[in-house]
Amino acid sequence: MGKYEPSLGKGTPQGGIISPTLANLTLNGLESEVEQAVNRAYRVGKRGIYIGKIKGPDGKVKYERVLTNLFTVRFGDDVVILGRSRRMIEETIKPCVVNFLSKRGL
Repeated sequence: MGKYEPSLGKGTPQGGIISPTLANLTLNGLESEVEQAVNRAYRVGKRGIYIGKIKGPDGKVKYERVLTNLFTVRFGDDVVILGRSRRMIEETIKPCVVNFLSKRGL
């Protein structure tokens, strides 16, 4: 603490207008890649993720599905990805994001 460290002349200045622009250019395509990874891993259909046959209170069997609750929010140079469960995020979404960023040198 209290020690001055000179910058290395790399990167963009903090608070600079170019940083969010570069981040958005770099993250372009992330949403679709994450969605494709989730669709492959969970075999998502038009109505959501199939979880099986469930017997309702009326005794009738119905085919139950749940939504992925997959949302990607980008604002400036920040990104937040929300998913249905912790398992979905840790096992499918996080590896996809790591792979996506590593291809871009991040």
